[in-house]
Amino acid sequence: MWFQAEQGNLRDILNFILPMEEYCVNFSSWLKKGTKAALPSRREALVYLLASEHSLPSVGGGNIRALLLLTRSGLLVPVVHPQDPLSLRDLRGLDEILGRTPRKIFCIAGLANRVQLFQNYLGLHGKSIAYHLMKREISKPLEANLFPPDLHLHGMTLEDAERVFPLEVKYQHEEVLVHPERFNPAAHLMYFKRNIRQQDIFFATIGKEVVAKAGTNAQGFRYCQIGGVYTDQAYRGRGIARTVMVKLLEVLETRGQGSVLFVRKGNQPAVRLYQGLGFSHLGDFQITYPD
Repeated sequence: MWFQAEQGNLRDILNFILPMEEYCVNFSSWLKKGTKAALPSRREALVYLLASEHSLPSVGGGNIRALLLLTRSGLLVPVVHPQDPLSLRDLRGLDEILGRTPRKIFCIAGLANRVQLFQNYLGLHGKSIAYHLMKREISKPLEANLFPPDLHLHGMTLEDAERVFPLEVKYQHEEVLVHPERFNPAAHLMYFKRNIRQQDIFFATIGKEVVAKAGTNAQGFRYCQIGGVYTDQAYRGRGIARTVMVKLLEVLETRGQGSVLFVRKGNQPAVRLYQGLGFSHLGDFQITYPD
């Protein structure tokens, strides 16, 4: 049975999600409020859970079998334990409960088989992008950073937003946008500034030119999700992305946090970069943008 979660469900939700947080930092980050945990406000996001009369001992989290997050911007994130054989039958009633909110689903993101299950049940079909979900544990040694001699690294602040934004626009057009004709620079600049305030982001310069960036885009309890890794085409092949990534990983691992990221299947240069930094394949990840 699906129902909307309340603060009283928080302990069971954390018990369910934290042992497998590396699979769902894009969900757990919404539960982290500074050093504490709480459900997001209903204005920020809605959390739904699937309860069962028969809990699965190997999963934990009381009677929770699955969680679903729907954010204000329309991001839908399903979380199901990898060992749970959830089926379409288990999703019955979900369309009715989601129909009570006026929020439109902009995209569905998560482990590929779970995204496919939920989108099939809800009839949400469109463009799907396949990724490798990769993880790095802090126990793995991180090789010393090798700086190109003319490169400078900077921790990003709001004062840097306008300077770095042109590189962010290039990243969006090359790596993210499904409908580039809908891109709104002014709206995205506001989003970019919000991320700067909330996330750890670094950028690299050569002379006065901003040439690369990398940062977190979701910060969970034991793991952070890395995203927005991008080097300007004119400066690729010089080890710059690795230099920025090492700096970012050093900061995260000093705090005791591991890292996850997802990278497009077929992007072998990026896969090799992350493998060289100690990341390993964790699972198949998918983002679907409904028509």
